[in-house]
Amino acid sequence: MKLDARRIRLLALVIATVALGAWGAGCSRDSDKPKYIQRGGRVSSINKETGEVKMWYYHPKEKQEREISGRLDPDIEVFINGEAAGVDDVRIDDKIVVTGRIEGSDTDKRFIAVRVDVERPVSETMSTASEPAAGP
Repeated sequence: MKLDARRIRLLALVIATVALGAWGAGCSRDSDKPKYIQRGGRVSSINKETGEVKMWYYHPKEKQEREISGRLDPDIEVFINGEAAGVDDVRIDDKIVVTGRIEGSDTDKRFIAVRVDVERPVSETMSTASEPAAGP
């Protein structure tokens, strides 16, 4: 009889563990959090009026460049060579890394850019202020 009681307790423990695990997984808030991804590539267009942006990036599975589009977050952060900048400072064909979140469902996903890091050669970012001033 002790053997049957142990089996019953063990079975009850297994059922309780599985039930709690399933209940905990169903109540997870991870699905409520936005998923952030990064894409590197080149700027192909910026529409400041609509907030729509497009970029070319290399798709490793397709082994070719693809143009993807998204929108700018109203609080977007832009950095050029590590220095804070604005959207107006970004140029077509700039080499960029964009961090963004995915919004929407499987059939209607949207990429929202929250941060843009631009990499430019130092010679292109140097200010003309270092040039000598015109004579009096």
